[in-house]
Amino acid sequence: MHHRFDLDGNDEIDRQEWQLAQTAAQREVAARQEAALETPASHLLTRPRSGRPFLIASFPPRQLAGRYRLRVWLHFGFTLTALLALALMP
Repeated sequence: MHHRFDLDGNDEIDRQEWQLAQTAAQREVAARQEAALETPASHLLTRPRSGRPFLIASFPPRQLAGRYRLRVWLHFGFTLTALLALALMP
């Protein structure tokens, strides 16, 4: 920092030099942010390494689990109804 902003070479950063350093830092941060915004975003979806199901949903996990739980009970009911109907057939 001394090499870059110590303009008078006295090995001390005075108020003017400190303002210069702050301004330079702000410009550098703004330039980095702008460069980051210009870089296109990339999204990569891969199979989970753990072997677990790969599930993409727009719902929270709790709501998604509730939907699957409801479907399980509905299918169970349909299965019991079908088995009962088969058992009552002559």
